[in-house]
Amino acid sequence: CAFCDRPHSDSEIGGELLSTSGGLHVHYMCMLFSSGLHQRGEESDPLRGFVEADVRAELRRGARLSCSFCKRKSATVGCCLKACKKVFHMPCGASNGCLLQFFGDFRVYCGMHRPRQNVVPMVSGGGGVCPICSEEMAHPSVNVLVTPCCRQLFHRACIQRQAMSAGSHFFRCGHCNNQEAFQREMQEHGIYVPEQDASWEQEPHAFEELLFRYRHCDAPHCRCPSGRTHHQESGRWKIVVCHGCGSQGVHSSCGNKAGVHWLCTDCRQVISRPQPVTRREAAKETTAVEVIEIDSDDDDDDRPRQHTARKSAAGSSCRLLDFAMRGSSSNVDGGTLQLTLETISGSVIVAVVAQDSGT
Repeated sequence: CAFCDRPHSDSEIGGELLSTSGGLHVHYMCMLFSSGLHQRGEESDPLRGFVEADVRAELRRGARLSCSFCKRKSATVGCCLKACKKVFHMPCGASNGCLLQFFGDFRVYCGMHRPRQNVVPMVSGGGGVCPICSEEMAHPSVNVLVTPCCRQLFHRACIQRQAMSAGSHFFRCGHCNNQEAFQREMQEHGIYVPEQDASWEQEPHAFEELLFRYRHCDAPHCRCPSGRTHHQESGRWKIVVCHGCGSQGVHSSCGNKAGVHWLCTDCRQVISRPQPVTRREAAKETTAVEVIEIDSDDDDDDRPRQHTARKSAAGSSCRLLDFAMRGSSSNVDGGTLQLTLETISGSVIVAVVAQDSGT
């Protein structure tokens, strides 16, 4: 680079090394932060809006200025406070406590005049553990940032790597998931947030899996004579995917005529997980049960299907089980159910073995 005399690298804030047909090589960020350089061209130009003649004029101006840190020439970046006379190269300032704001007017503050954060961290005692790298850090320090949303401490370098990977659309607090306040505070205190898609969206064939639909029967005993991967658009051998996660499926026949709202075992366990019981609910003598339908292999059997209900509260008494048996065409909601109780591994199993028409 003609400004900082450093080669192109994949550093987080160095920017792309641009070249012209006249043999000029400059970092994009070095031009953006140069005090006497302005964009007068088009974004489609080789220097992305900068004119080569203006860049060469800025290099001539910087030839008389020595960097406050490395003492070499071509120091075209200066503190935005007019009373401050410090000048430096952009990479030298970034690595020596200067604050570079990568938005708006691209202001630069030296280490003495840089603004400080007014956010008080949640953790007292002058330190903590970075949630990204899990390493300890000391605060206050220019290498540690405090989030305005949840007041957590992060390494500046960790936040910068996250911003380079997530881009402006997905860059948010890694602790509380806030985006607006977090992103604004980080930019004001020197984090470069590129206007680009996330790195995981730029990988080749990143969305290729979205074009494929899950086609595999995960039933414990698949009945399809053509195998678990056989699928028809309709009928008993149509593979229905889980309505909750979409990562498992069954044939309609293998899943007891599973419909569009079929749930896999994992999703059913999450949904049926016991919820916290309030005092008012605990005073009631009702017991929530999970009804599981067991179908026979013969789909044409018109006999009443057997139902089982597994009570989630082990060891408690079951006085009344009131539910409706849903048939193929109508609901049966009357009558008294003959019940048998059996205890298996501490859980009470209630099996419906018959239905009487009497009271």
